[in-house]
Amino acid sequence: MLVEELRTRLVELLGMDIKYSSVPTILLGQFGIQREYRGMGVGGEILAKVIKPYAVLYAAQIGGIGLSLHAKKEVAKKFYLDHKKNPLAAGFQIVSAGSTYELFYPFLTSYPP
Repeated sequence: MLVEELRTRLVELLGMDIKYSSVPTILLGQFGIQREYRGMGVGGEILAKVIKPYAVLYAAQIGGIGLSLHAKKEVAKKFYLDHKKNPLAAGFQIVSAGSTYELFYPFLTSYPP
């Protein structure tokens, strides 16, 4: 998982471990689709064509490496983690699971050595 690669690399470079909450990301607040538009691909289109590109743009300006969000488990499983139903959400990873999932979408596929 990319988060673990980053953590390992930072331990090598800095000689200390970091918590995921210290990783600079763009935090996505509440994102929802009106009930009558759910299941039609509208959310995936907004995520892929608006949210992700703007998050990458802003992250590049501030040094962020990904998009993070908290989602209810049912929502996460249906929307962010079921890539067959919603291929436009592919790439999200579960970082922590409590009463909700904390999800991370990396903007990089690997980190330089």
